[in-house]
Amino acid sequence: MADFTSSLELLGRNLKRIRALLAWSQQKLAEKCNLSTNFISELEGGKVWISSETLDTLCGVLGVEQYRLFLPESILEISTDEAITACLKEIEDSNKKAIAEVREKYVRRIDTGTRGL
Repeated sequence: MADFTSSLELLGRNLKRIRALLAWSQQKLAEKCNLSTNFISELEGGKVWISSETLDTLCGVLGVEQYRLFLPESILEISTDEAITACLKEIEDSNKKAIAEVREKYVRRIDTGTRGL
């Protein structure tokens, strides 16, 4: 029998998964989105729905397109590049150039199948 997961459950699970990949607490995500930690908890638990404006905000902060939050877990994959890009938003401007250079080297090595920096 097929597993028909509701859109609300998918949204909550994927939000939690992406947040965890970024190593962000619920509190950190809530602060970045100007939402309450309790709301993030309920959203991840599939207990509340959100407005399109809040969905836009969450996706902007997380660096993902909206549709990706509604994909089955077996399809949803967050690339290393997306995770790094989201983390770069946290870093002060003075360090971004150096980190971006390391990121480019890393991504290039992944694309060519070589190891190390």
